[in-house]
Amino acid sequence: MQRQEDLSANCELQALEDFCNLLKQDIARVGLDSEDVTLLVQFLKENSMVFRNYSNKTFTRLTAAGKKPSLADIKGLIKQTALFFQNLSHADDLELSEIRPIYDLLQQHKQNVEAELQIALNLANSGTTAEGGSAQLLVRFQQGLSILEYNEGIPSLRACLAKFSLCPDAQEQLAGLLVPEVTKLKDVPNKLEQIQQQLGGLAAHQLEYFRMMVEVEELLYFLLEQRDKFEETLRFLNTDLQGHEFGLDLLNSLLTARRLLEPALAVLAGKDAGTITELAEFVSTVRQVLGKSDTLEERVRQQVVFDEVRSLPSHLTHIRVWFANTGTLTLDTILPYITRLFNTGHYKSRLSL
Repeated sequence: MQRQEDLSANCELQALEDFCNLLKQDIARVGLDSEDVTLLVQFLKENSMVFRNYSNKTFTRLTAAGKKPSLADIKGLIKQTALFFQNLSHADDLELSEIRPIYDLLQQHKQNVEAELQIALNLANSGTTAEGGSAQLLVRFQQGLSILEYNEGIPSLRACLAKFSLCPDAQEQLAGLLVPEVTKLKDVPNKLEQIQQQLGGLAAHQLEYFRMMVEVEELLYFLLEQRDKFEETLRFLNTDLQGHEFGLDLLNSLLTARRLLEPALAVLAGKDAGTITELAEFVSTVRQVLGKSDTLEERVRQQVVFDEVRSLPSHLTHIRVWFANTGTLTLDTILPYITRLFNTGHYKSRLSL
């Protein structure tokens, strides 16, 4: 039996270890029937987030009361977890609110949903559901989880457009894309198709781009000021900063940010010129820049880039000095700023990790 790792509380870890030791003894003497043992082994084998969440709450409550888990507590925990997964096997009749616990756990633990759904499949007549079988169940849940993620991301898009006074006619349109959580999973595919069409094919997690825009507002406006001379200035600085790892690393990160934020810069420049960009055009260009991020690995790489861009505003004072002194930049000019940065914390590009 694979031991659980990364449990969220010491009391849970100790209780789980104690119980695993009990399982090594005679099952009849432990007091669990074979079905309980089979379920528990499955929860542990799949490293179930749902089981971990329930067990953490149970063991924390018992520890706070100065009690140790009894056999009844363990059996109740197994039954509670099994009931949750059995309910999931009836996918089409579930409401979005009923799968939110898995969504919330996914946000906490960043784990693929397939492992959790496999447990539900195994508890549903050997992996067969009433309609469509295991593949249909997986698709339904992935669609439902995407809807919940869109429901969280769309307000960030609306806030971004309002912040920068962009796409003024899009607010009502975006509000209409929010899906009530009383919606049943069987009705989700049509809702999902509508959302993806109106958002230019952006995945739900890619809507974080617009939250990032708000967070790096000062950087955006700096890049907008430098838009016509950015490439030329960057070439000069790359030459002048040869041998200074910190400066070159920071410039590379700035170039990454410039490429990533180009759709936003184009829309802001158009607004200044009196041009109104439609939402469909804006999100389409963002989608082109972000590209695909369907797999977990692609999502992680995209998040690394987002975090890299978010780190730049804290260095913007020094970047402004470098861009303002092109033509006269010398080691004597940049050394005080580099020294100050090393004294207050060394900057290292996450993209170089």
